[in-house]
Order: sequence, then structure tokens, then C-alpha cells
Amino acid sequence: QQLRLQQFADARDPASFSAHRVLADSNNVLPRHEIARVSELLQSQLLQPVGLTPIQPRLSESNLFLISAGGPGASSFNEYNQLFTGNGLSLQASALAGNRDSSGQELVVSGLSDSLSFSLGGFHYETDGWRANAAQKDTIGNLFLQKDFGPGTGLQFEYRSRDIDTGDLQQFFFNDGARSQLTTSAKTDTYRLGFRHALSPNATILVSVLRQNDERHARDTTDPSVLVDIREPGIRATGAEIQYLYRTPRFSAVGGVGGYKLDRRQLTDFGIPGLLFTSAEDFDASVRHTNAYLYGYFNVRPNLTLTLGASAERFKSDGATTTTTTDPFFIFGGDSVATTNASRSKSRFSPKLGLSWNPVPDTRLRAAWFRTMKRALIANQTLEPTQVAGFNQFYDDIEATRSTVYGVAADRKFSGEMFGGFAATWRRLEVPIPFLDPFTGTSQIVDKDWNERLLRAYMFWAPRPWVALSAEYQHERVERSNDGLNFGLQEATTRRVPLGARFFLSSGVTLGLKATHISQDGLFQPKGGNCAPCQRGDSSFWLTDLVLSYRLPQRRGFLSVGVTNLSDRQFQYQETDFNNPTYLPRRMAFVRLTLALP
Repeated sequence: QQLRLQQFADARDPASFSAHRVLADSNNVLPRHEIARVSELLQSQLLQPVGLTPIQPRLSESNLFLISAGGPGASSFNEYNQLFTGNGLSLQASALAGNRDSSGQELVVSGLSDSLSFSLGGFHYETDGWRANAAQKDTIGNLFLQKDFGPGTGLQFEYRSRDIDTGDLQQFFFNDGARSQLTTSAKTDTYRLGFRHALSPNATILVSVLRQNDERHARDTTDPSVLVDIREPGIRATGAEIQYLYRTPRFSAVGGVGGYKLDRRQLTDFGIPGLLFTSAEDFDASVRHTNAYLYGYFNVRPNLTLTLGASAERFKSDGATTTTTTDPFFIFGGDSVATTNASRSKSRFSPKLGLSWNPVPDTRLRAAWFRTMKRALIANQTLEPTQVAGFNQFYDDIEATRSTVYGVAADRKFSGEMFGGFAATWRRLEVPIPFLDPFTGTSQIVDKDWNERLLRAYMFWAPRPWVALSAEYQHERVERSNDGLNFGLQEATTRRVPLGARFFLSSGVTLGLKATHISQDGLFQPKGGNCAPCQRGDSSFWLTDLVLSYRLPQRRGFLSVGVTNLSDRQFQYQETDFNNPTYLPRRMAFVRLTLALP
């Protein structure tokens, strides 16, 4: 279904808001697809007409950390959308309670009055996490207003607020290296103005303007002899995009331009009390990023779609000024040194080529080759198409990372009840890593060559109307530089085999069972050190997740009881998606109630 919707959204009608919304929801379960998920949601919002469909506050935010693996993100309000809507109010709420002092609440009120609609919601989640100092407290608020001035013209305003406090949430292979006294906090306010106008039945213009104000603070006293305090009191980012969509039965096109500006200040304090030494840095920098793109979707034949496109990006970082003050005894004025680093810029022309072919009915072959550059984004959202022939373009890479992607896939509908296929993706990366030269004391940007490969085979089968079975095999290979500048690992091979079964009873009861086998081996960062050199490690384990839910009468909601990592298995595992973990090495049990009124 996702692949068919992708083809429909890209080649048939790129202005279909419903296809973009379903793609956003389907990306919710795919690793490292956060940019694609929240970007598809943004495109769906801009294209949608006024209505009562609510926007869950957490869905517009990326990097949800433990929320991704702890249970509260599983339920979707899309279960309760009405076929026909009229003027009025709707209320949708969800509450969760679990072990390890975990709790969550979400409330959304939406309303419709002729051509005006609104949505007001809040979300809160907190947990002690799976180990000491792995707590998370996250509060998100959302206000959304939309006014349609005609069948093809609409104006939107959205305000989002997020306040998050965490400990050390990073999951490395050697977990004994966790920082027991690390605390981080961030407060973010995001403002978005959107506009949609249909120039004709075949042409639409979209405009999106975002503004984000961000404050962050990180403090680490794990090692009592080394104190680190990093404050970013004011991060200001502004971005704007305009997009043109054109569609006909034989040809569709999507083109656009965008610009981004970031102003940032970072204050860093280092202290070594045993040596009566302290150092402070005041860092000021600004970043600018511009881009343009054009994608053409050619329905060469009824069973053959060709994607041709290109994008151009330019990344520029203005000369950063760093003022360092050193006081060896804490009581004197110390010495101050001001250093201005030279500005740097990168440009990238990125061609796109994709092919989708149905050689026989119910069989689809896909292939793609394209280049990208990870550009700066506000809230990880963009209007640019997130896929080429069904292959994801945007990953959570370091800014200005340049990548070349190859992909092939085959999908087959074997019967009305069985669907399967495979997909293979190769990524070659040029990653800009900041490096401090110990001889000159200057900071440099060094490009490192990384490689990633992901192979997936999957099968879905519904042998009876009341049962659904799934099986998948994933083989992920990651290769990074061998110099300590590789964020926890030099190389890793991960194999995952998730097996799932869901049973739907006429009484409204649903039972879901998922057993996953994970094996991993590679060279990982040791405790208290870096990958120079890394240490060899390997692990293999099974995890079992279970959920039992009951659908309330008259589509009023769900009552669910679930547990992840049922056997409370503790394991060694290197998470490649630092911001959205998939597996937690402790049992997490929860009870969740979701209501929809009326």
C-alpha cells in the first residue's frame, strides 16, 4: 500500500494530501526516516482542505528519543476519522501508564466552522528509562489554524512548543560507558505560516515560512576532575520555501526553491579542579543554506514511470569567532584569545534518476540512482520530494554531508492475501567532521568517507480475515573511518528478523505478538575511550513484544495493555539511530487508553 501511495503521490497526483499523510504515518515505523516522516506530514497539511482531522502534537516533532521505543507512539488518531464531517468540535485523548515511572498524556481539541478549522493539542511523556540517568521528560504543545478562501486557496498558521529534559540516552554497544551525571535540556518555539493556491485544476503553488527559537543546555560532571558546561542561549533559524506542482495524466512535475539562515551562539566552560584550571569559550557563527530542485515524472507507458530530476544546494558557514579565556587559578582575569575561523562553503549538483516498472500485473520493479547533500532544516521539514522511486532521500546525517545512493527493489502481490518483496540500498557518504589540530590549535573540517548498505526482504500474509502475519529480514552494514571520528563505531553488521502476528476478534479484541531476532558484530567504541582503535564485539538475542487491545463500542477508542522486551533481556547493541532507539535492554510494560469524541 505504501509503494502504491508513493507512486500515486509522485507520478499521478503529487498534490494528493491523503497520500502524503499515509506516507507520513508509514514512515513512522522505519528507522532513520524522521525527516521523510515530518516532511510528508508538512506537505499533507499544506495540501489538505479544512476539516476535523487533528494533528497529534508529537507527530510534527522529530527525534522523539525514548517515545519511539517505549509504547506511547504506537496508537494513531487516524483510526477514528469520520467519513463525513460537518461543523462542530471533536475531542481525542490518550493516557498511558507503565513501569519505570513511565506516564504519558495527549489531548487534542479540533473544530470546524465552514471554511475555518483549528486544532489545539498538548502532549507530555516522562520515564526513568532503562538504566540509571536515562530519564526523559518531554512536553509538546501545538496550535494549528486554517482558513480556506476558496476551493483552491488556503492560509495556515501553526505554533509548536517543546520542552525536553533528558539524561544520557545514547545506546552504545559497551553500555558501561554511560555518563551517569550528564543532563541536557532544550526549549524550542516553532512558528509556521503556510499558503496554498491553485492556479488551475492542474497547477498548485505552496509556500511555507518557518521561524524557530531554540535554547539548549548540557552539563556533564560524570568525571569529577573534568567539568563541562555547554550553553546555547539563543539559536535563531529562519527558512522559507516555495513549490510549484503540475500534473497531467501523462506527466507531473514538482519544482521549488528555498533558503535558510541560522544564527548561533555557544558558551562552553571547562574546569579541572584538581589542577586549579578553568577555560571558557564564547563561540558565534551563522549558517546559510539555499537550494533549488525540479522533478519530472513521466508515465511513458501505463506500466512504466520514469523519474528525472535534479537539485542544487549551497551551504555556507560564515567565519565563526571564538573567544577563549583561560584562568589557571580561578581568581585572576586570565588570558583571552579571539580566533576567527575562515568561512567555508560547499555546493552540490545532485541528479536524480528513478524507474518504476510493472512487467506483469501485480509485480513491480524499482530502481534509482541519485545524489543528495544534507542541508540545514528547521524542525527537519522540507517541501522537496522525500523519495525517488520509493527510495528515501533524507537521512539524519551531519549537515553538509554529501551522499550517492543506489537502490533496487521488487514487489509482488502473490494473491489477494499475500504480498512480498525485497529492497537493497547502498549509500556512499562524504561526511564533514570537525577536527582540532593538536599542533596548531585550530579547528578544521575533514571529509570522511563512510559507507552504508541495507538489504530488506519482507512478506505479509492474511490467510484469514481475522489474522495477519508478517516476516522480514534486514541486513545492515555500516563502515566508517578508522580514526576516532566515527561516533561510536568503525564498522558494524546488524541482522534483524522480526516475525509478527495479529489476531482480530469480532468482539473488538486484538492480540499482537512480535518476536525479533537480532545479531550484531563489529568494531565499537570502548568504555571511556574512542575508536582509535575500536574493540571487537558481537551479540545475538531474541526480543518479544506483546500487546492486547480492545476496541471500544461506537468507535470511541482503544484500551490496550502491552509490554516490550517481555523476557527483560539485557543485551549489547549499537543503535545507529541515536535519536530514535528501536530496542531497549529492559522490559517496558504499559497500559494505554485512547478516546475519540464524538
